Amino acid sequence: MKDKKTELFAGFKYYVPADFEKFMEKNAAEGWNVDKIHQWSSTSMTFQKTEPKKYRYVVDLNAFPTKEYKETYRQFGWEYMGRMASMYVWRKEYTDERPEAFTDCQSVRKRSMNVFWVLTALNIILIASMIALTILYFGNYYSEVSEDIAGYSIAMILLIAMTAITLYASNGVYKNRQR
Repeated sequence: MKDKKTELFAGFKYYVPADFEKFMEKNAAEGWNVDKIHQWSSTSMTFQKTEPKKYRYVVDLNAFPTKEYKETYRQFGWEYMGRMASMYVWRKEYTDERPEAFTDCQSVRKRSMNVFWVLTALNIILIASMIALTILYFGNYYSEVSEDIAGYSIAMILLIAMTAITLYASNGVYKNRQR
């Protein structure tokens, strides 16, 4: 039996924070746990086989945490697992009732809207990049410099794909902003 498994692109598959939390909790209940969340865990996350445990996970988008941020969670028994960009991941083991995080309906909505606005900003940057690339390419189209239609096409295809993915994710986060 394998004692390790790797999940690729979990942070992209479960882009709604509540879905990522459920994904992590389901794995823990099946005996698959992570030791630490790293910056690149959204692309590749390695789980170790352990005893099944009941963990409550919290994914908290906090771009500018206060000095007391981590200490507050720790004082209430939460274990800091790490962070991916501005997403802090916490967990707490429990036996009976699933513990509440520092979240009420308003906080959950605010967290989801923060993720939505980050994705929206990324979409704006991607669309601006496509416009700039098109202007630069066709502005130089008749000069000797701009003969690489293949390079332009590949760049545009990648930008369009990334824009489509982030638009899809931002739409999913917005639809699920109450969870």
